[in-house]
Amino acid sequence: MTTSATRRLLPLLAALAAAVAGHATATGPDAVEQTGPKTAGKGLPVILVVNGEPVTTAQFEEALARMHADAPRTGRDGFDLDRLVFRVVNDVLIAQEARRLGMHEEEPTRGLVGAYREQLAVAMFRRREILDRAEPTDEQVRAAFDHEFARVTLRVLTCDTRDEADALLERLRAGEDFAALAKAHSVDSFSARGGLIENATRRNLRPELRQIVFALEPGALGGPVLTDAGWTILRLERFDPADPARFDEEQGVVRDRLRFAAAERLEKELVDRLAAEHPITIDDAVLAGLEPKRLSDGRLVPEVPDPAAIVARIEGVGAVSAEELAEALRRRWKTVRSAEAASASRRLVLDRLLRERLIRAEALARGFDRDPVVADRVRARENDLLAQRYLEEVLAAGIEIDRAAMEPWYENHKDRFRRPPRLRLTQITVADRATAEQVAELARSGTDPAWLARKHSIDRFADRGGDRGWYEPRPAVSEFERRLAEAQPGSVFGPEGAEGNWVVLIVTAREEQGHYGFREVSGNVRRAMFDEAFRRELHELITTLRKDATIEVREDELARLRIDGTLDEEPAQGGAHGHAGH
Repeated sequence: MTTSATRRLLPLLAALAAAVAGHATATGPDAVEQTGPKTAGKGLPVILVVNGEPVTTAQFEEALARMHADAPRTGRDGFDLDRLVFRVVNDVLIAQEARRLGMHEEEPTRGLVGAYREQLAVAMFRRREILDRAEPTDEQVRAAFDHEFARVTLRVLTCDTRDEADALLERLRAGEDFAALAKAHSVDSFSARGGLIENATRRNLRPELRQIVFALEPGALGGPVLTDAGWTILRLERFDPADPARFDEEQGVVRDRLRFAAAERLEKELVDRLAAEHPITIDDAVLAGLEPKRLSDGRLVPEVPDPAAIVARIEGVGAVSAEELAEALRRRWKTVRSAEAASASRRLVLDRLLRERLIRAEALARGFDRDPVVADRVRARENDLLAQRYLEEVLAAGIEIDRAAMEPWYENHKDRFRRPPRLRLTQITVADRATAEQVAELARSGTDPAWLARKHSIDRFADRGGDRGWYEPRPAVSEFERRLAEAQPGSVFGPEGAEGNWVVLIVTAREEQGHYGFREVSGNVRRAMFDEAFRRELHELITTLRKDATIEVREDELARLRIDGTLDEEPAQGGAHGHAGH
């Protein structure tokens, strides 16, 4: 089977490793040894040991993520820990078989694993060096809340031009009434209220107004200042402290903002220090050569005269090529329409790349890629990649479908290929849910649908007794369409809708449409035959691998594994468990 053909089956390949659990569990109990809790060095807690390979919570996270990615296709029928354990063991056994074939040393696995290792190392470095140190104290959160949510009452008067604003400011200084002038001359939305804005918080005010108003004394005038509405004059009426009743509601937002600001500051300090240790040289000519070019569809992309040219060098770290920067610019310019704005962003994007290179180099230099927690997670990702590759490139690739056998198989499984039926539907639309529920109940009790429609319906089908004609469901489109395709005469659906438009559907007749012809569904027949063969091969593979496997279950750690794939407590060494797909 070709790679393109098996690509279509990747979701199936990932899901089927668990599907054989009911067939293979008989081989399990004799091979399982119960032991006490252990950990692999200072890494993540070990849940299983499969053929001597420790399996940590990270492997469970990988399995959970894929199980939940499959959920739209397979349905989520509750969390089954036995199924999860069975799947993880299968994944590890298949990965071990792939490793025996040397697939872990081949691309793309080797490159993907290496990139993931660096990604985790950088994430751990950022967390320990920046994020953990950026966490604000409760006292800082309270002080920030009091500052950001301090309230002011003020009046504003906005004019279209600076000259008008200056003239009105002189009249206000001469003692004329602010409210009267605002009503007569202001062009903003507050003019009808005499320009009055009550209980505005520091956070709510626009920056240009905030800077002025909080520097004034009550009764003082400020401005004119240019705002989105025009040239604005303001007068401070009074200050009020933050409303303590809002603290519980707002403290999360305040904490997040403090954390973000502290992280930005700490990262800048770190990058400045690293840049001093590793001087950066930028070739301005190469940078300037990456001019924005507009495509026929309006998108902007960078011109790259020499992709291999070096835009910047970081002493002791490496270099950024023109093509690397161009790729980052393509991503940045996806939503940029102005060529001028695109050109101005080139240095910003380069600076971001240089910051990332410096931080990555520091993380690797300090050994974060060798951290035991990183190693556990990398091993889990590698197992996941290897298991999927083995299923695709070894198991699936060995399956051949005999074309001559396809039509006989179709004849033996013809009921799988029925055309959707035609349904005659009656639709009744009412304005409120209570009436809709009453109509649905009457329909289920056998009341004539046409009579119900003429009496209650408010839609265009009412005059026809609700008859909206024949309809052919499309079961593959949605769960509702699937249920509709299975409906029999007398089935009632609903009510569904919203206030003013509640709909009840009643199936009044059903006509079967027979089967699709073999030629119409030959592709589906081939896929179905492949799926059957794949399940058989997978079952045989899992049974064989489990037969001689040594599997240890660490029951204490397994008992602590929560449904979200994490443990109840962080380990003493501070390793992180993360979350797996919930």
